[in-house]
Amino acid sequence: MALQRWLVVPLALSSLNLALYLGQGVRLAVAGEPNASLVAANFVLASLYAVSVLLLRMAQLPAAIYSTVLASIVTARMLDAALDPLREPLFRASHAGMIVLAWLVPLSTLGAVYWRSKRVLEAPSKAG
Repeated sequence: MALQRWLVVPLALSSLNLALYLGQGVRLAVAGEPNASLVAANFVLASLYAVSVLLLRMAQLPAAIYSTVLASIVTARMLDAALDPLREPLFRASHAGMIVLAWLVPLSTLGAVYWRSKRVLEAPSKAG
């Protein structure tokens, strides 16, 4: 199955999220992070984004719904850290950036679904 050009952005964003969470999980594990649930959460999110990448290749509308739920999970997990006034600005900005990046996936996927369906609907009929 050839990669359609309208899938490039959602796939790139999902893959970037996958790489970031996987890298963060490995970094925390190697550093000996005492909070094992933080390490596990990064690996779980990485695996959820791997499913997102696979789902995008198969069915785009279900992928948009799935990535919306996933972005909601990321937001719920990171919002406290992004809004905590006691944290350093860079720490807060990085968590806010991950929330924004998570929401770009469903937005770009829905955009791709819209443009694809618009192109299909505007295509001249071969039957007539």
